Amino acid sequence: MSPEEGLPPRGRLAVAPDAPLVIAGLTSVLSRAVPELEVVCLRDVADSVGRVDMLLYDPQRHRAQEFERQARASAGMLLVAFSWSVRPDVVDDARREGAVAFFSKELSEDELGTAIRAVRAGHRNRFLVQPYIVPAPVVQARPGGLTEREYDVIELITQGLTNDEVAQRLFLSVNSVKSYIRSGYRKIGATRRSQAVLWGVQHGMDQRPGGPR
Repeated sequence: MSPEEGLPPRGRLAVAPDAPLVIAGLTSVLSRAVPELEVVCLRDVADSVGRVDMLLYDPQRHRAQEFERQARASAGMLLVAFSWSVRPDVVDDARREGAVAFFSKELSEDELGTAIRAVRAGHRNRFLVQPYIVPAPVVQARPGGLTEREYDVIELITQGLTNDEVAQRLFLSVNSVKSYIRSGYRKIGATRRSQAVLWGVQHGMDQRPGGPR
């Protein structure tokens, strides 16, 4: 993977002090995520590692002011908060202390690499960078435990359609409609069409335009 156009061919990324296993794991991840950067690890906050382009630190372990020595040695060094906690107060404190971005530790390797490159390239449209999660579809429970098709059939029956008309509306065979009627009736405790219609009215099925969902 080659560096982005316009960036130095070999930058340096510093990692703030942490537990040895954490440092080892993070160094390995960063080396793969941004191979164009040399990853260096601070043994303590006063450690001198020379000029670096970016420093990742956990605001729940350190304060931004603790890295003044690195900031003086590296004019223009970007300070980036990197933490499991993205509570608003933690994020706001990091922003006030001079962090240019706040990365969630839940970012994947690829997401972390993309975020680091974006910040180095000057893209600061997002301060808090979190993983993108596809929202789960909202499934609305149907009354009586009816399936979607059972619900559609009873809804249309409630609105006065015959079995043939229901079949045409839902693009089903009449036999399929009768099967859904039998299973739906069992679930709502109806034995006759009039009982099913009454149940449907009680559940507002007569007030909706018919048709499948």
